[in-house]
Amino acid sequence: MDDFESVWHRIVIHAGEEFEQFEGGKFTYEVNGNVLNPSRTNQNLSKGQFEEAWDRMPVEGPGALQDLQGPPYLFAILTDPRIWTELTTPEFSFKCPKCGGTWCSFSEIRGPSGAVTAYLDLDVAAFTAVSCRNCRFTEFYVGYLGSFRSHYGLTENEWSAEGN
Repeated sequence: MDDFESVWHRIVIHAGEEFEQFEGGKFTYEVNGNVLNPSRTNQNLSKGQFEEAWDRMPVEGPGALQDLQGPPYLFAILTDPRIWTELTTPEFSFKCPKCGGTWCSFSEIRGPSGAVTAYLDLDVAAFTAVSCRNCRFTEFYVGYLGSFRSHYGLTENEWSAEGN
């Protein structure tokens, strides 16, 4: 999953901009330290609430976050393209061939490249896995995650380290 600190950073950057709730209500918010203050309520939402909600994504709607404070605000902010689509660059944008989803995560898998090399512990094969966050369809590419990121121009904050 995308490092939550980079998600929180994007939330802070977009403070003051208009967001829309699932049911259509529009709001803005301010961020003071680790607390987000939506314009349409006196309820303050902590960074921890956002992190817990982010760990559950993707979800169908705010109802899946009812045990957290301010589910309509959590859902509206975390599913807004300004918050989650900044994982793409001009060189890399993801579209799942199975479901059409545009939200992905990356992970690295290493293993022995052959029986003899495994026995002698001489070499390992490395693969980068790109997984759809919606349907979990996964494609594998030969090579280390670092080289995959640098080839596509992805910075440390523009990739996800979720290991699915």
